[in-house]
Parts: sequence; C-alpha cells; structure tokens
Amino acid sequence: MKNKIIVFLCIVFFAGVLASLPLASQKERHDHPDDHDEISQKHTNFIDDEEDEHIGHDSHDDHEDGRDGEHESESVEDDDHEEGELVLTDEQKQAIGIKVEPASSGKLHSELTLTGELMLNEDAVAHIIPRVNGVAVKVNYTFGDTVKKGDVLAVLESAELGESFAEYMVSRKNYERKRKLYEEKIASQNDYLEALNRFEQVIADLYIKLGKEKYLQASEMYEARYMPQTNAQAKALPLTDSLSFVERTTRYEITAPISGTIIEKHITRGEKVGEDVNVFTIGDLNTVWVNLKVPTRDISLIYPGMSVVVESHDSLKTEGKISMISPIVDADTRAATARVVVDNHQGHWMPGAFVTGSIRISDKNLPLVIPRHAVQNFEGKDIVFLADDHGFRQVPVVSGRHDRENVEILSGLQVGQQIVTQGAFELKAILLTSGMDSHAGHGH
Repeated sequence: MKNKIIVFLCIVFFAGVLASLPLASQKERHDHPDDHDEISQKHTNFIDDEEDEHIGHDSHDDHEDGRDGEHESESVEDDDHEEGELVLTDEQKQAIGIKVEPASSGKLHSELTLTGELMLNEDAVAHIIPRVNGVAVKVNYTFGDTVKKGDVLAVLESAELGESFAEYMVSRKNYERKRKLYEEKIASQNDYLEALNRFEQVIADLYIKLGKEKYLQASEMYEARYMPQTNAQAKALPLTDSLSFVERTTRYEITAPISGTIIEKHITRGEKVGEDVNVFTIGDLNTVWVNLKVPTRDISLIYPGMSVVVESHDSLKTEGKISMISPIVDADTRAATARVVVDNHQGHWMPGAFVTGSIRISDKNLPLVIPRHAVQNFEGKDIVFLADDHGFRQVPVVSGRHDRENVEILSGLQVGQQIVTQGAFELKAILLTSGMDSHAGHGH
C-alpha cells in the first residue's frame, strides 16, 4: 500500500511539470517581447539591407559612372593643354625662330686643339726702301692708313738723283755726238764705242735707281730739252724754267707697290734717309696666317687640306684649311708649324693675337645625338623641350660626350621625339619669367 502511494505521488508530480511547460514558454515570451520583436526586426532589416545594398550599389555605379565621365572630360582637357606646357601662337613661334626636328643618332667629332698666333701674310707684305739717299720734304701717309698701289707715300729731295740725271744727260749727249761723228767718218770707232759703253753704264745706274717708269721719264725730259724738233721749240727752250727742271730731276717719289695698310712707318718730314732704311711697310690684311704649334706626337694626325676652326680669346670664330706643315721641328718648342690662311676682309683678325685651332681628326656614331644649343640648363638640370601639336614641354635629360656642335644624350629622350633645336634658350627664358619650376610638364 505504501508503494502505491509513492507511485501515485510521482505521477501527479510529473503531470504538474508537463502542464507548466507551455505556460512558462508563454510567460517567457510575454516577459521578453522585445527579444522576439528584435529577432523579427533583424530579419526584416537584413532583407532591407540587401535591397539597400543593391540599390546603393546601383547608385554607386551611377556615381562612379559620373566621375568616370568627369575624369574622361578632364583627361581630354589635359590632352589639349597639360599643366606646365608652354603654348605659343604661330606669330610668337615665328618671332622666336622656333625650329623643331626629330631626335636621332649621329656623330661626334674628336678634335685636336692647338694653340697658335695670328701672323701677317708674308706673301702680301711690301717693305719699302728708297733707291736713293735724300731728305724727306713730304710725308703723305702715316701708320694705319690704307693706301692703293701707286699712291705717293713720301717725297725725297736727292742730290744723288740730280747727279744721276745730269750724268745721264751728259753721257747721252756725248754718245749722240760721237755716233754722228763716227757716221761721218770723223771720229774713230773706238771713240764711238767708248761713248756708247759709258752711256749704257749710266742708263743701267739710273734704271736701277728709278725703275723703268722713271727712266723713261728722264729720257723724255732729255729729248724735250736737247732735241727740239722745230725752230719754235728751239726758241722756247732757253725760256724753260731751269729751276723747275732741276726740281723735277732731284725729287724722288716713294710710291706704294701694293694696296694695303701701312703697318710700319720710319720716316718723318725733314729726316735724312738712306738706301738701307725701311721707311714704310705695307701689308695686305685681306688675308692673315694662323701658325699653329703641333707637338711631335700629333704631327702624324694632320695633313694639308684638313679643316680647322680658328677661335680667338674674344670669341671670334672662322674656318680655314691647313695650307702647309713645316718640314722641320722647332729646336726650342719641339713643335712643327701648321699654317692656316684665314680670310680677313672684315678686318677682325689682328696679327699678333693668340688663337686656338680645333682640327677634326675622327668621327664616332652614337645612338642619340642632338645639337648642343638644344640642351639648356634650368635650375641646375639639363633639359630639352619636347614639341607636340599643342605646345612645348620641358623634360630633364642626362648628357654625355660632346664636341663643338653636338652632344650625346644618355637618358630622358628617345629617338624620333620632336625636340626644339632652335629657340630653346628663348623658351627657357619664358619658363624663368613665368615662374614654372623644373617639375612642371613631366608628371610630378
């Protein structure tokens, strides 16, 4: 009986527990309604978020599309005119003298640079020495004057010349008389030959002193004075001014044998000069010589006909060719002389000045070579200007070897790119005045 009561109580207990379970669930739901709503709201929000995300994604795409269109528009504008690009009108380009050429491969020339001196062209110099002794009564030109061939530079009064004229007159008159007597069989042949010999000696002396023209003048003077053709002329002879005749026979004119410039003058009015005095030196300065010193180690590198660029210390520059290389080496300098004949019609090259001569002795092909003046130094960097349809953009380059005209480019430029080969300096000046820095125009 006791066991039955225990079983009955257990059944009642478990029944009560089972009956209370739904109530507890409802109570729990009633006590925490927010939790349930929160779960439902979360589910709802999850769905809304997916939709919003999808919608937002579409909006984002639209926004990105708008930005892409704007970026594309900006790119088009950048293509038209990049930041830091110099844009010039056609008139400005023409005024500056812009010249554009493609960068290409080329040659550099190895050069032998020699020192030298400008000299007179000795083949075009005249040293003037009087043929007779005398006193200068006229000096018409001085140092630095330009004269023409035949100009009277000075006049001497010469007793020696007067004596020579007088001797000519006497010896010729004696010869004419002896010849006439010999033809008439009055004088012997020996007398005639003696007179002829003496006259010929006088002619030779006068010819040497005066030259052909002055000798012919003396002959004309003799004939006019001593061999009148008519009675009227004979009557007029005694009236001839003897002083005028003496003056003509004692005056010696110093004339210019060539055209040129007087580079030396050693005569003054009233000075007595002799036959050993160089009274004037005239140089034709239309050409001058450049004598370059060639060390013995370099003699084999040069030959006549090679082109030489001659440059003075004041930046004068010209070009000529080697006309001669001396066959001997100077004992003091141990150098040979290479001579270059330089045109000097403008008168810029002055003999006595020191110069340098650059001789091209070999060439070398390089991948990229451009003119030296196409490279400009801007803010401590070498730059060149690239050209396109819109303007000019400066880019930095690294240069290598160079000669007088061209420079090798190691980096920063490619073969075929259009560069400014003339007018680069003016473009750099525009950069300086516009305030652009060295980064403008190349992606920084």
